[in-house]
Amino acid sequence: MRAKSSSIVAASLLAFALFGCSPGSRKLESKIARHIEKCFGTRPCTIVLGNITSFDWDRFYAFKYTASQSDREKAMGVPDPHFKELMRQIIFLKAGQIVYQESEPTNVEHPIKNEVIFDIPDDSSFKVYSRNTRFAVSKQDGEDGKYYLLKQVP
Repeated sequence: MRAKSSSIVAASLLAFALFGCSPGSRKLESKIARHIEKCFGTRPCTIVLGNITSFDWDRFYAFKYTASQSDREKAMGVPDPHFKELMRQIIFLKAGQIVYQESEPTNVEHPIKNEVIFDIPDDSSFKVYSRNTRFAVSKQDGEDGKYYLLKQVP
């Protein structure tokens, strides 16, 4: 019995190490929001996600809550075993392997407080970015409080 519970604990720790945090925790999204808040002042706020993350990656995908598991897997070219329906998802890959992913809650009527929104075209369910992609950030006021809109800059 003890060996079985040790195996479960080890498997849980491995999953946490591979995928960062449990879906819906908003851990990375919160870290991005805190970084953005420090950025605002008298100058326009521009960020690079590669400077915020603490893990190595080469591609980042931002998926709308409308993206299906099939949409995600087709876009990334890898299975998405942690797909959660009707959730925004951010997924980081390194050399074709998922190194971090986070599922984010959503409200279909309006952004939630401290939500980080990537400027994804209306006719798409996702957008992919490189490690060095720069984003211009604007702080918006919503029904639930402030949220952040990130637009890729050339």
